[in-house]
Amino acid sequence: MPPEPSASPETGATSIQLNLGEPQGTPPNPATPTEVDEEIDPERLPGLKAAFKAERDRRKALEGQIKELEPLAKAAKDAEEANKSEVQKATEKLAKETEARRLAEQALMIQTVGSEKGVPANLIKFLTGTTKAEVEAAADELLSAMGDAKPSMPGRPTERMVNGKPSGNQLDGLDPVSLIRMGRGQSPLK
Repeated sequence: MPPEPSASPETGATSIQLNLGEPQGTPPNPATPTEVDEEIDPERLPGLKAAFKAERDRRKALEGQIKELEPLAKAAKDAEEANKSEVQKATEKLAKETEARRLAEQALMIQTVGSEKGVPANLIKFLTGTTKAEVEAAADELLSAMGDAKPSMPGRPTERMVNGKPSGNQLDGLDPVSLIRMGRGQSPLK
């Protein structure tokens, strides 16, 4: 009887099952002696030889079928393994993409909350949290720690005042070139 291929509904892989028939009784154990009738009916001898030859031929045919089907069974097993690894690859890729999306959404939320709360752009990187409420709390805490301190504009001169009056320091009246000369140990006036 030829083997029937069947498809598994779960994996879609094809498996082949062999029907080797029902066993014809238990084979005799060579370690134990068997009882043999002393007298064999000579008329039955040709029938026994034919049955024995038929059984041997059937066994050889089945062994041939097994040898033919072994590569197919191996190929089916390899295909199932390949299918399994494809599913695992897809699962890992999905997990990476999901994590990347979560991180991008979190970064966007931090930027949005920071700009809504008025956090300076160079300080937004210090905001932390995974939920909007946590990020808002971090922004409020950062802003309260900064207080009313506003960064001064670079390059803008500030007047030196002591108690609302200009300082009486002798260096206040000198120009920058004279200050440089004094720093070099030269006379401020040339």
